Amino acid sequence: MAHRKRTNHEAGFTLVEILLSIFLISAISMSVLSALQVAAGQLLDLRRHEQALTLAEAGMEKVFFYRDTEGYSYLVSSNFPDETDPDGVSGFTRRYIFASLSSMGKKIGDNMKEITVRVSWGKGYEELSAAISRKLWKDSKAVSYVPYWN
Repeated sequence: MAHRKRTNHEAGFTLVEILLSIFLISAISMSVLSALQVAAGQLLDLRRHEQALTLAEAGMEKVFFYRDTEGYSYLVSSNFPDETDPDGVSGFTRRYIFASLSSMGKKIGDNMKEITVRVSWGKGYEELSAAISRKLWKDSKAVSYVPYWN
């Protein structure tokens, strides 16, 4: 059997060719869309971690502020309760953990504490830890700030 050439009125695609091209376009589109969905989810997780770290830094600054204004003895857990939706950001919880610093089971001294600020959300958490000491000022409270240009 010899193949005959199509005439002008028979030119075009067959139904099988059209269905095959639709199938290939669909398969390629689905793989691209699923890759975009994974990338979007990873970007959202990264933003959550970044936001939690920013909230932890703000919590640590709060601890330093109270150390400077209220004194070192103010830094106890009862003065820093857990915060739901800290700084107005919903979906997060900020927790303050205070511990005495120790070396090989011996307390280093009353002049230093370990402060941990943990910010958590449904899928994870970020935390910052720092060793904080008494302020090196006369009474462990802040003195009024006088700008150098006055």
